[in-house]
Amino acid sequence: MFYDLIIIGAGPAGVSAAIYAKSRGANLLVLERKQVGGLIRNVSKVTHYTGIIKEETGISLASRMEEQLKEYAIIVKNEEVVETNLKDNIKTIITNKETYQAKKVIIACGTNPKRLWVKGEERLTGKGVRMNASLHKELYVNKKVMVVGGADGAVKEALFLSNFVAKVYLVVVEDSLVCIDEFKKKILTKNNIEVIYHSSVKEFVGLDKLESVIIKNNKTNDETTINCDGEFSYIGSSPASGIFNEVNMQDGYILTNSMMETNLEGVYACGDIINKKVRQVATAVAEGAIAAISALTK
Repeated sequence: MFYDLIIIGAGPAGVSAAIYAKSRGANLLVLERKQVGGLIRNVSKVTHYTGIIKEETGISLASRMEEQLKEYAIIVKNEEVVETNLKDNIKTIITNKETYQAKKVIIACGTNPKRLWVKGEERLTGKGVRMNASLHKELYVNKKVMVVGGADGAVKEALFLSNFVAKVYLVVVEDSLVCIDEFKKKILTKNNIEVIYHSSVKEFVGLDKLESVIIKNNKTNDETTINCDGEFSYIGSSPASGIFNEVNMQDGYILTNSMMETNLEGVYACGDIINKKVRQVATAVAEGAIAAISALTK
């Protein structure tokens, strides 16, 4: 099947690119291996993005993005890209189900959440470990939970959880929180959030469900066992760029110029998968628009 443009990824960047490309008459296809919205679906509360509704969640924002795609009659196929040939004039995209060709390609498949890679994590994932705060909050009402991470994402989720759980243990590897001032101030108002600094998770304990977490103090090497019912990791992400070895990268992130062009003619990239300093919904949406306009005006 042949298209003017194929967009790989349907997070904020990919959706933005699709809408701008469709409005300019492109015959396009969007490939998304999971769900429209990408990692934004894991965010319990969207903040600081212009025009959000009151109490905006990642899921509500993703749902509206999906509606926009439907309004524009943009085709989205839930398929995983497994191989590409991007150097030829006609680009070839092979998924786990089909082979597609296009004149131009926009790579917008973002990042994957990092794992802790500790004992018990794999066995207990989905059974109390690596849970989604916005999706699974009903499971933890009046219970004890742990959030791992000290940046904006982790602290924001800890604040969200504190509204209905009995206790939040916020485990931070650094000596201080590395989030924005707004979240630091809000943490001080919560008497059910306990911040545990310069510490790391060593092991998740439990057979069929999470029962406790062993954490280690990175300065003294002392170990502490904390009983809790759920764990939420927000320790960053890694670029989902493994199959795109034809384009130039730095530390796994795709290199582009200001017009979102890669080193390959007709291949563009946008969103969190590109090499940049700021990774926010706002920047991803802007880059998606630039990529689409750039692709369709050359």
